[in-house]
Amino acid sequence: MNRNRFALLLGLLVATACGPVAEEPAPATATTALTTGMTTGSQPPGLAIAPEGGVALHGSAGGPVSITAHEDLVFPILEVSGSWYRVIDTCGREGWIEQRAAGTAPRSTRGEPGPGFDLSSAVVVVDAGHGGRDLGAKGATGVWESQVNLEIAERLRDRLTHPQSIDWETGAVKSGGGYPAVKQVWMTRAPEAPLDGDMELALAYRAELANRVGADALVSIHNNSGPGVVKATPGTDVFYSLAAAGSDRLASLIHEELVRGLGAMGSEFGAARFSGARTLVEADGTDFYGVLRRGEQPTVI
Repeated sequence: MNRNRFALLLGLLVATACGPVAEEPAPATATTALTTGMTTGSQPPGLAIAPEGGVALHGSAGGPVSITAHEDLVFPILEVSGSWYRVIDTCGREGWIEQRAAGTAPRSTRGEPGPGFDLSSAVVVVDAGHGGRDLGAKGATGVWESQVNLEIAERLRDRLTHPQSIDWETGAVKSGGGYPAVKQVWMTRAPEAPLDGDMELALAYRAELANRVGADALVSIHNNSGPGVVKATPGTDVFYSLAAAGSDRLASLIHEELVRGLGAMGSEFGAARFSGARTLVEADGTDFYGVLRRGEQPTVI
């Protein structure tokens, strides 16, 4: 995909939101997914991509058109059936796209996490939590979590897509050749998108985007607050998926570096007084958070 087009995969279905904000917020029908280093080959398709002029989304294979999606919108492919793709849209709804009407992005072969993993082959999905009407927490200065999440996600993408040199004694990260850029980075929300990336997305869409591209990791970025409470001893949490192997290790490593990095900046959030890498589970023992429950790769919030 031409870099002059920002290598963006973005688009709009309609201008209205899908429904009211709930615990697992219903999304607006606008989305973007940014990828770098996209490759083609013989791998099975992971995403369907609306071409120039858009693509028809059908309620059933061969059925009537439900909506015409804006060009470059991406759809995680759930099933290939004959000449049709069964997909999930940004609202978390299923639909069908005729194969000949859409482009595709291949599914990567997921690597084994742990020592010896080839970072240059990694596919990472960076998910900026909240967006649109789902603003998230509100900071003391009035800034909303959804915007902070998006800015952090953008910085993480930029780090991952360039070679870095890391001093593991101090935690300093600089441009260099010590660690290669990853193969691909996908963003569920990106600042180059329509509405400047300020949009709602279904949790199912966020997770399936990572699942269907064969991501090696899904990192969902959030900033929490207690309702009406100013905490004298703030901390930093990294929640991990119980179901996806390797999530606990990824969470522990991220938490360690967050605490060290924030502490070096003099932030109280660097002092892990009440926080850490942990889980939050339902009564039935499954993950409380929908993204963690659905992720098939090491997945953390």
